[in-house]
This record gives sequence, C-alpha cells and structure tokens, in this order.
Amino acid sequence: MLSTAGFVLSIVALSIVGFVVLWLAICYGIAKAAGWGRLRQLYETGSFEGPTSTSPGYVGASRYRGRALIVGASPAGLYLNVSALFRVGTRPVLIPWHDVSVSAPSSGPIPLVTFELAKAGTSLRVPEGAAGKILEWRRGAR
Repeated sequence: MLSTAGFVLSIVALSIVGFVVLWLAICYGIAKAAGWGRLRQLYETGSFEGPTSTSPGYVGASRYRGRALIVGASPAGLYLNVSALFRVGTRPVLIPWHDVSVSAPSSGPIPLVTFELAKAGTSLRVPEGAAGKILEWRRGAR
C-alpha cells in the first residue's frame, strides 16, 4: 500500500511524463503540418555558414511565434530551422534559391512576404522586415 507521500509523488511523476509526451506529440504534429518531412528529404543540411535571425512566421500551415523560427540566407540558399524546444520532427534545411520564388508583401495589418517552396509543397511567410534581411543576405550582405 502506498503512503500518501508516495501517492502524491507518483501523481507528480506521471503528470511530468504525460506533459513531456504531450509536448513531443504537439511538436511532431506542428512539424508534420508545416511540411518539414518533405523539406528534410529534399534539403537537409548540416551547419550553416551565414547570418541567421529569429523571426515569427509560418512554415506551411504552422505558425511559429516569437523566437521559434530561425531563418537565414546566403548566396547558396534559404536556411530554415526552429529553436530547440520545437525540433521534434524537424532538421535544419538549406533550400537553393532556384527552388524558391518570392512574392510581394501581402496587404493587412502585418504585411507578410511569401517564399514559395513549390518543390517541397510548402512555403515560408515572414514579416516584411525579416524578408528584407533574408533578401539582403541572399546577395551576400551581412
């Protein structure tokens, strides 16, 4: 028979394990909705040599707030990654510029620029300021 303290500790331990499992499932679901599986198949990369920045934005149908999305660029391509807390189901990718098409900013309260990744069947949408940095880095500016 468990003592009251043992029972409480068991409940706490199960709650922590349950939260971790739920978090992993949520992150995996977000990555799947974003299209990271196809991005990884086509463009998985190792370390990236170039400037990066964190930005809110969308990858496919998934919204990344605050500092969750890591974007970068170089003359070689567009770099995408996510912060460590959200990496389940994702890996860093470097998409060559010939596989990226850029649209004009959308209208709305926060204009978003879309980087269409047609070969992977997904897109990146970031605020206009972040897109400006990405396009500067594309030309080799730091």
